[in-house]
Amino acid sequence: MKFDVIHFVKTLCCTGGLLSLADYFWFAYEGSNLDFSLPFLSAVVAGAAVGSISFKREG
Repeated sequence: MKFDVIHFVKTLCCTGGLLSLADYFWFAYEGSNLDFSLPFLSAVVAGAAVGSISFKREG
């Protein structure tokens, strides 16, 4: 089992960019910002961390 730091950083950057774009579009549409809760952002970081773990396959 290996943690890929580069994949983790790229995933967080891409996810942050998508959330930022969603916030911009929502502001343009509704006139108010999206409020991302701490549990939601924690789940995003946890998902990126889990996705960055790679298992070495034998065989």
